[in-house]
Amino acid sequence: MEFIISQRFQTLAPGLFQQSVEKMSLANLPSFASPEFHQRSTSPFASNLTATWGEFFNESHIDNDVNSISYGGWCGINEKTGQPASWDDGFDIQYGQFFLPGISTVVDFNAVDGWTDMFWASNYLFHQTVKSQRPSQSPFTRFGFSVQINNSFYNSGLAAIGRNDLIFGGTEARDAEVRNRIFPSCKSIFLLICCTADFLLHDDKAKQLQSICHQLHVLHACQITHQSHSYHPTSNSSKYSALLHNTSQLNQYKYNHLTQHLPSS
Repeated sequence: MEFIISQRFQTLAPGLFQQSVEKMSLANLPSFASPEFHQRSTSPFASNLTATWGEFFNESHIDNDVNSISYGGWCGINEKTGQPASWDDGFDIQYGQFFLPGISTVVDFNAVDGWTDMFWASNYLFHQTVKSQRPSQSPFTRFGFSVQINNSFYNSGLAAIGRNDLIFGGTEARDAEVRNRIFPSCKSIFLLICCTADFLLHDDKAKQLQSICHQLHVLHACQITHQSHSYHPTSNSSKYSALLHNTSQLNQYKYNHLTQHLPSS
């Protein structure tokens, strides 16, 4: 996606594109497509990507980004397939225009059967997307995007240059922080969960729970098995209660957090 957007941006406005690349380089910022700070593309040109669909609309506003001129694009898509949609495909979304009230300008996307590129002075001109009208059961929607260099992110990048007392992190650091907040005392748990015969008799649930534990990288779930599908829940059920090794009993909240999103049988 980054490559496709960069090619269109650079072709349509090479000078503005180069300015964006230089700003990103000056603050040593990663692209919106980079999951980690150290994973930078060759020529990052934007720190943020905004995407809209599903009859999105908003109020008139001005932005406060580093780049005073924004680049964006719109087209009709089939929401089920994600493919571009034309009038020949039956595209039937009405309205949803882009409105700049300060200069009495309306961009009517339905005037073009295809893709619309646009540049506008987003820091100076009030702008908004008008609510669109979608027929009942229609598979279509209008997709839109715009790219920016976020002002706060840019200033933070400038302030961090030359400092060695800061730790930067992307998705890996974020996930680690979430794990630490949810399970602060469970880093060395070896957990054997065999709670009820009902749970044991559904291998798919057991596999899902193991997958969740594996993704968290905090709890290590052992193999969950059952002796037979004829196991009766009242037969020696204490044997299958939760067992913990090298830690105190896992409280109910933490167990619920793991299992609350598993689908019901």
